[in-house]
Amino acid sequence: MPSAPLVGSDVGLDYQVFGGLAVGLLADNATSTKTKIDSLIRGGGSSVEPKAEDNAAVSRCLLSCKSLYGGILDGGLACSAAVKAGKFGDATAILEKAAAAAKECEDGFGKSNVTSPLTAEDGDAFELTELGVALLRFA
Repeated sequence: MPSAPLVGSDVGLDYQVFGGLAVGLLADNATSTKTKIDSLIRGGGSSVEPKAEDNAAVSRCLLSCKSLYGGILDGGLACSAAVKAGKFGDATAILEKAAAAAKECEDGFGKSNVTSPLTAEDGDAFELTELGVALLRFA
C-alpha cells in the first residue's frame, strides 16, 4: 500500500516551516521565562523558596539568566529571518547559541549550590533549540 503523500510538494519546505515553528516556540518560551524572572526578582511567588543565605546567590543567578534570555529574544528575530531566507546555517548558529544560553542559566544555579526556579523553562528552551536545529538540518 503506498504511503500518504507529504503535505506540500517540497519536503524541504516542510522542514523549513517546522523549523520556523520551533523558532517561534522558542521565542514564546524566552518571553514567558523572562517575565517569570522579572516576577521572581520583584519577589513574586515561586514554588522554590530559598533560604535567607541563598537569596543573594539566587538573585545573582536570576539577573544573569535575565540577560541570557534577553539574548535569546534578540537572536529570535534574526533566526526567524534566516529561516525564512533559507539561511539555515545562520539559523542553526543562532539556535546553538540559544541552547548554550539556556544551559548556562541552569548551570549558574548549580555552581552557586542553590535550587533553580527555572529548571523546566531552561529544559524547554534547550529542547526547542535542539528540535529547531534537527529540523533545519533536513530543510
